[in-house]
Amino acid sequence: MKNSKFKTIKNKKASIPLELIIFLLLNLVFFIVMLFFAYSSGDKEFVYEQTLSKEIALIIDNSRPGTIVSLDITRYVELAKENKKELEDIVKINTEDNSVEVNLKQSGGYSYQYFSDYDVSVKTEANLLILNIEEKIE
Repeated sequence: MKNSKFKTIKNKKASIPLELIIFLLLNLVFFIVMLFFAYSSGDKEFVYEQTLSKEIALIIDNSRPGTIVSLDITRYVELAKENKKELEDIVKINTEDNSVEVNLKQSGGYSYQYFSDYDVSVKTEANLLILNIEEKIE
């Protein structure tokens, strides 16, 4: 093994090329990260959070000041109740950075920005989400 181009870790029982060990460790780390991503993005709450936040952002962008919109959020309320989330905490509008924040779980959530510079208020009544879109007062 004097002419070997691989650096080796010498052991009394065997010698394993260092490149092989690094290759296997990097592959292991890569697959663990991929499995974690697939697990976290595969749950239905994550998909529903994205859907609702993008839907609300599109509604805000396509509305004019003075518009009141009510959305049926029955399936979102059911998911939030399963995760012991309060009804008032499902949807929040951040008017400072123009974003819609939807959270159906105890941790995490999804935020999506809208382009319109409106003052939007949110109120939840039973299974309805009421959006009041007004001109922003500066």
